[in-house]
Amino acid sequence: SGAEQRTPAAVPASAGASLAQRRVAFLCKRIRARLPVLAARGFSPAPPLRTMAAAAAAPVGGADSASEARLAHHATSVESVVAALRPVPADPSDADLAPAEERGRAFWDSLGRPRYVSAPMVCGSDLAFRLQVRAHGVQLAYSPMMSSTLLASPAREVSYTDKILSTTRDGQDRPLFVQIAGNKPAMVATAGRVIERNFGADVDALDLNFGCPQHCAKRGGYGAFVLDDADTAVAVVQALSAAVRLPVTCKIR
Repeated sequence: SGAEQRTPAAVPASAGASLAQRRVAFLCKRIRARLPVLAARGFSPAPPLRTMAAAAAAPVGGADSASEARLAHHATSVESVVAALRPVPADPSDADLAPAEERGRAFWDSLGRPRYVSAPMVCGSDLAFRLQVRAHGVQLAYSPMMSSTLLASPAREVSYTDKILSTTRDGQDRPLFVQIAGNKPAMVATAGRVIERNFGADVDALDLNFGCPQHCAKRGGYGAFVLDDADTAVAVVQALSAAVRLPVTCKIR
């Protein structure tokens, strides 16, 4: 039903369809359902959301090729990043990725299954802010987004981390994810090692920013714009995962 039938080229409806592809299809259906509500509230969805919703809403063979291509590209990017984070079984009968889901669930359980999360904010999610929101019920907090370029610079590493990242040693600021932005695998890996070396005992995971849509991210080629090149996104994930022992997550829109 829904998006799987309307976009057979982009989101296969077969039993062997990957988990990431099914998630994209589900996302399309949710977008379609929410667009009228968003419009009534004065929100204008970003172009990628409109494209995905249009592709999901079109009848079989009715979506224009550009819309289907965009949806297929997004599905491929998400699928590639998922594959880099968690190996995809080669056997199509194992497309549910049960082992990977179990590992992800086990990690979430180890954090206490946080329900209330404070997302990363540039120049906003500092220690004082995190402690304040934790006092009001936040169970998982992120650091401010940190630049891999500055973290990987020996001349600026210390001053940059002193300015942007601080935490407590008594567990009050846990669980804590540190978010890193960048599009150069080697540089991101170095940045991850810097965080792990200096804060590893007080950090629960490293998060890659594949979601920021701001102009600064577009200029720098990081954030959501890394997903324009699935190979780069995969390389960044693989490099960071290989460089550190901390779990690696990705923020993806």
